Amino acid sequence: MKLTVELIGEEAVSVQFPRVVELKVTLTAPGIRGGQDNIMKSATLENGMEILVPQFVESGEVVRVGTEVGKYVERVASKKMNVSRAVGSKDPAPAT
Repeated sequence: MKLTVELIGEEAVSVQFPRVVELKVTLTAPGIRGGQDNIMKSATLENGMEILVPQFVESGEVVRVGTEVGKYVERVASKKMNVSRAVGSKDPAPAT
């Protein structure tokens, strides 16, 4: 991560952090089936920080966390692979 650091001589006097960071959830309990999104559960992030996340967030997912207060902001959308273009698949021969 790149940060802006203000120096006076060789001493750092200020560091500007981004407003949000994306971190992977390494451990969280399964969500309550049929649970509401406003009910939170504990999750441990890749940096060791523990935060509260909604029930639908699962281990292995990436979430955005606000750096000012250290709270969950949103889940990062995952990219799904197009099944018809799976690895090793070949395009059909063109019609002649």
